[in-house]
Parts: sequence; structure tokens; C-alpha cells
Amino acid sequence: MVKINNKYRLWLDEFMSYLKHERNYSINTVKSYKIYINQFFNYLQRENLNLEKIDHRNIRAFMGSLQGMSRASIAQIVSGMRSFFKFCMRKKYLDDNPAAVVTIPKFNRPLPKFLSEEEAEKFCQLPMLVLRDKAIIEILYGAGIRVHELTGIDANDIDFENRIIRIKGKGKKERLVLHGRKAAKALNYYLQVRPLLKRDDSEEAAFFLNYKGERLSDRQVQRIIEKYWTLSELLKKITPHTFRHSFATHLLSRGCGLLEIAELLGHESLATTEKYLHTNLGFLIKNYRKAELPESCRRTIGSSSVPGSGG
Repeated sequence: MVKINNKYRLWLDEFMSYLKHERNYSINTVKSYKIYINQFFNYLQRENLNLEKIDHRNIRAFMGSLQGMSRASIAQIVSGMRSFFKFCMRKKYLDDNPAAVVTIPKFNRPLPKFLSEEEAEKFCQLPMLVLRDKAIIEILYGAGIRVHELTGIDANDIDFENRIIRIKGKGKKERLVLHGRKAAKALNYYLQVRPLLKRDDSEEAAFFLNYKGERLSDRQVQRIIEKYWTLSELLKKITPHTFRHSFATHLLSRGCGLLEIAELLGHESLATTEKYLHTNLGFLIKNYRKAELPESCRRTIGSSSVPGSGG
């Protein structure tokens, strides 16, 4: 049996360092990539294969060995392998990328779950919300930020006068986000009681603090949302990301363009933002049917499940 050469392990360590320090990938992404490559190393060892002599057929055989895994998971693994081989080529460790010509299996991405505007309004008005938690929910919904972006907010990141927050997003990229009057009001109320959470000797910069006077963790925010969801009358499951999806969907339904929404969400690719077009299909159909069109056009639209489906 071929043992995985320590040289390859060093390549993998270099790749992990590259992802973390040069590409600024998140810790979770770096860990996932390491797991993927190690899975492939284990396959090579079982099959008595040499990393420097494999081709695309070996990659396809490895994909076939991943029994019971979803297409989405296999696609992530192949994507990680492509990046690793590309890195090895750049470092002159390998001559080619055997995963480059391998087709990643297609899979249907689940549509994002979101609240209607009425549901979001109802949730934000829960009478049991404490000032800090009210501010958290209003910002998640009013600015559409990710949970780790919320917990990463420092006190000096917020421009209260202009209702702007500096956000540290994926890959440590910063962007400015806006928020409305309701969110601004909730932030100001929380700001008044924040000193009560802060320890006297603490220099904690975080804006959102837990009851120990420390920065809230992502998991703590998730538990906060779960707590209020169980107290609400809403049947659909609500997570911090539900508010981000709701923010984008409601902006789109009110006429905001995809480019503007992508900018606010911090999406690098417009394709990521386009998923909200699907969630708004019902809204689009409803408004098409309300449009001032000739009767014959309205009958045609009313009889079709999707506008323009016949063409």
C-alpha cells in the first residue's frame, strides 16, 4: 500500500496557510477544505495510488466512492480539490490539475426561507424583547447582515447620526451598511443600557455584549433568536439568517435593484443575489395580474403558472 508521503502533508499545510492568511478564508472553510483533501489522501492510500501520477479518471473514481453523500457535498469536495491542485501547480509541485476537467455534479440549491413583511413586523414587536435583543433583531432585519458580522461590530463602527455601520464581512472585507429609523431607535435605546453590561475594568470594544460584559458569540445570538421564536406564534423556523433573507426579499419586492441589494449584502457575485428572484416569483405574478393590460393579456397571464412560460 502506498503511504501518503509527508511531502504531501506539507503541501496541504501550506495550502491551509495560503487559504487562511492570503485568501482570508474563514476558519470553518479552511477546516472543511482540510477534511476534503484528507478524504482524498485516504482514498489514494486505499487504492495504492501516487498523488503525482493520477488523472481525471482517478478523481471520478474517488467521487464514485463517496457513497451516501449528497450532490452538494460532493460538489464542495471537488471544488476544494480543484483549489488544492491549482495551488500545487502554482508552487510547481504538480504539472497539471487532474480535477480541472471533472464536471461538478449539479444540485438544486434550496430557496432561502424568509418572513413576509407582516411576519417580520409582528416578530419585531414581541413585547418580551429586552433592549439588547430588540437591537439585535432590528439590525439583523434592518441591515441584512450575517450573524458573525453582527457579533463583529465594535462600538466605534456605528455612525449613529447617519445610520451607517461599518461591517467586517467574509474574507475580512469591510463594507458600509445602512439601517432604518426603527433599527436606529433600537440601537440608541440599547446604547443607554450598554454600560450596565460592561465591566468597570473592561476595555471590551464589542458593541453587543453578553451578561459577562464580553462580546456576544454567534451561538449566543442564535440562541437568542431561538428563544424568541419559541415564544412567538410563527410556525416557520426562524434563524438569524432568516432576517437576512427577509431583508433582501422585501427590498426586491419594493423595487430595489439586484446590484444595489448585492452591494448591501456584500455579495461578490450577482449570481448569489439572483436567488431572491425565485423567492419573489409569487409577488411578481401577483403584480403582473394587477397590471393595466388588455383583457386578453390578463387572461393569458392568469392561466399561466409563470409569466412568459410559453415562449
